[in-house]
Amino acid sequence: MSSRTLSIETVSCPSCGAPTDFNPEDVLVTCQFCGTTFTRGQQEIPDHKFIVPKYSLAEAEKKIHDWIREKTRFRGVKSVTLIKSEKLLIPYWVMHSRAITNYRGYRRETHTESKTVGTGKNKRTVSKTVVYYVPVNKTIDEERHDPLICRMGAVLFGHEEINKRVRELVMNQDFEDFSVEALKDAPEKVRFLNGEIKQSEAKELIETYIQDEHRDRARADTTELFDCRTKIELKGMLFLHFPIVYAEYQYGRETYRVVMDGNSGKILLAELPITTRFRIMAELVTFITLFAIWGAAQLIIPDAPNTFNNSVLSFFVVSAILGLIGFKTNSVAWSTESRIREK
Repeated sequence: MSSRTLSIETVSCPSCGAPTDFNPEDVLVTCQFCGTTFTRGQQEIPDHKFIVPKYSLAEAEKKIHDWIREKTRFRGVKSVTLIKSEKLLIPYWVMHSRAITNYRGYRRETHTESKTVGTGKNKRTVSKTVVYYVPVNKTIDEERHDPLICRMGAVLFGHEEINKRVRELVMNQDFEDFSVEALKDAPEKVRFLNGEIKQSEAKELIETYIQDEHRDRARADTTELFDCRTKIELKGMLFLHFPIVYAEYQYGRETYRVVMDGNSGKILLAELPITTRFRIMAELVTFITLFAIWGAAQLIIPDAPNTFNNSVLSFFVVSAILGLIGFKTNSVAWSTESRIREK
């Protein structure tokens, strides 16, 4: 711990003079007080944009708490305690480019051909499958905005959902110049994640991503790909901050995490407790469904052999055993605005 503390370098912000810390892995930081982003050599990043947060931290806490209460209402959760919340600004490089890929290959296609043969009573239709090899010579030509999170090692909770959301936003909106006043919170309530990737490195990584994506699209369009060449015309790069609210809440002895989009207020990812009441309801639904299937089978096949009834009975017994085992298993439901999955 002491060696890490000694390796932190404190420099003055070139804009306001406030002290700012550089960790060993940081290549650029954002001043907590004026919002200026600059490199270790104190060179300012000129094109600094951000996605404006629509909620203060207090408003976000209320929305998160209300969302948790709504989602856990039928799980038997009476109250939860929010034990941590912070507004984070996630750094991204966004590259504006025109990407042109020319590719050649062939695509294997099959068609069914039918013809009538014979006469009179011997007349019939005969079908056969014919294979064609179609040459492919196409071009992908598109204007793109590609974001790259400006972090190397640390993995954020919900990072996949965050990256997906940023990718959607960079294609559909113009960004505003960064402004501390628009953060809706005092500087001490906002934490900037520092950047760990230089602009030149980001450009190379994004170009590689575009080339790989175009090659994958070309492969999906061909059976055999002979040639695939991509040319990328850089139109500009900007530095972008995306706001999220990260929170932790406690239910019983366990702690659960939530991450909210600071722009739209939607929950990007959350952990929800699976309570005994929730398990009982799930088991009841399962048994009712199985019973309905069994009853329908009896109506359709009333004289079914005993082996059929025995197999259904065995299925019920196995399901009951698995259900009882489930009550002893610790698990967490991962929930978003659009889906719920279990871990």
